[in-house]
Amino acid sequence: MAQDILQSFLTARLFDLGGDDTRLQKLRDAATDLAAVLKTTPSRVPAFVMVGVDAKVSPDEPILKEVTLLVEKKWNSYIGAFAESALPVVMRGVILEAIAKSIGSDTIALAVSLTARSVLPRLGSLTDEALWRGLIDEAETRLEQRARLEWALPSATALDKLVLNLPEIPAIEWSTVKPEWLTPQFAAAAGPTDVNGNALPNANTVWPNSADPWSHQFAPLAAKATIAALDVVSKSHIGKINEHLKNNDRLVDFGEQISTALGGFLQKAVGLERRTSLIWWKEALYSSHAETSYRSLPVGNACAWIAVDAADITGPFALRMAEAVIAEAIRTLLGKSADTTIRLTELLRQTTSAAGAGNEKLQTQFSEVQQAEGRTQLASLLREPDVEAVLPTRLGLSADAALSPIEFAHWLYRDIQVARATFTPSKSRKKAAS
Repeated sequence: MAQDILQSFLTARLFDLGGDDTRLQKLRDAATDLAAVLKTTPSRVPAFVMVGVDAKVSPDEPILKEVTLLVEKKWNSYIGAFAESALPVVMRGVILEAIAKSIGSDTIALAVSLTARSVLPRLGSLTDEALWRGLIDEAETRLEQRARLEWALPSATALDKLVLNLPEIPAIEWSTVKPEWLTPQFAAAAGPTDVNGNALPNANTVWPNSADPWSHQFAPLAAKATIAALDVVSKSHIGKINEHLKNNDRLVDFGEQISTALGGFLQKAVGLERRTSLIWWKEALYSSHAETSYRSLPVGNACAWIAVDAADITGPFALRMAEAVIAEAIRTLLGKSADTTIRLTELLRQTTSAAGAGNEKLQTQFSEVQQAEGRTQLASLLREPDVEAVLPTRLGLSADAALSPIEFAHWLYRDIQVARATFTPSKSRKKAAS
């Protein structure tokens, strides 16, 4: 159930509407319009989350301006109802309300939850952090349940519990060919007339004493009579079977049971493969994409490739356990320094320091992460030429912000997961594919 976020903002006295409920409804209507935008373009959700959690976001932020336009469509005179300093708070409230209205989608829930894991501890405002926590906790629980299904292990007991509703086999009555019908057919094969001297239709034109001419006609005529007799019997049986199985609900149920059982088994096989691959990867500390050991790379570059390789193994809907495996892989790689903070600008510099093909290859892996106009995901900053200058406006962090290698890898890993979960092919690409 969507929380009434705007009412919570009013209760916490984060802004004031002068007791006018019609104003509150106008803000809710604007949030509904914004929720429609998020549902249509889920890849934009991270940028809205980053703005929504940050109480210090600049009034010039493009996301705030976009939300302001939506509010203005519902409430032309809104600007006179608030002090200028309160406007960003109002727009953040509208953003949070819109997210609450759209978070019922697993895709949007994932984008909100993973982005919040990275930014909420660093940008979250104490005044509304509880609202975010309440909103995200339910989504996190639902996403973990989905991941558990996708990562489920094959179980013998599951097969033991499978009871197939077999279709009923029809009882077939014995059918015979009457001699009265077959005898004339063979008589015709034997000669031109019957016992009474009457001419037979389609009969052998000669008698057995004609030797070869007789045998040449007897064989095909006798075979034709035999085949006709067999056809009568088989058609009778097949007709009864087809009639019985036509629109047989139990047969349909049986097919659905087989399909469901096979699909479940294949899904669990995928879950087992993911778990096994993740353990193998952690122990090997080798990047299949970079085609080298992480030990041969600078720390920032190694963390980026770790994020890429782990995301390929886990897919977007991963267990929280996957992040723990990533952390342990980095601790195995770096020892105690895995938890020691390094300036973010230095980590980003190390990430893109590889020259030529190596850097181009890494940039390609992160190209699916959307680069928003204002606040944007950390992974998209790998394409920024001067990160230190834009870090406060693009990420909301100070130029001297620091992360541990584990935190850096986790953030990049989540950005890739969000990008893959929210990716929607362009219309032109869909048209070309069709």
